[in-house]
Amino acid sequence: MNIADCRRTVHASAHRAATSIARFFALVATAALLALLASPASAARQPQVGYAELSGVRLWYVDSGGHGPVVVLLHSNTGTSQTWKPQIGPLSAAGYRVIAFDRRGWGRSLANPATGPQPGTIAGDLHMLANYLRLPRFHRGPERCGPAPGRLAGQSRE
Repeated sequence: MNIADCRRTVHASAHRAATSIARFFALVATAALLALLASPASAARQPQVGYAELSGVRLWYVDSGGHGPVVVLLHSNTGTSQTWKPQIGPLSAAGYRVIAFDRRGWGRSLANPATGPQPGTIAGDLHMLANYLRLPRFHRGPERCGPAPGRLAGQSRE
């Protein structure tokens, strides 16, 4: 590789980095604008927390409430819904209804063999929670600390 090729490679890399940074700041600016445009009533919502008594599990969940698009946030296998605490407020202020829950056996959620089959699955628990909360169509956010299981893709309501 000669000097000219090296310069072209460095220039192309710098251009890709600058484009990525510009996209990131555009996303941040859009989120900030949405937060400013959100109605005072939706910005002032307090999260509702509690247990959903479901078949085979007692799931702890946080629900920001509201009537905006629903986003369900999942934590990694060894985490809890607390992972998402810093994101719930800003997403809610931007007009989203945000749901986060502790997976079966983690955090405050407890498996309950007396009320349903075990071990259960995250997909099954998400499906039961969506029915329990009477969620309309919802978006499943990324799983914290790793890719979300593909089997959940079918759980999004259409």
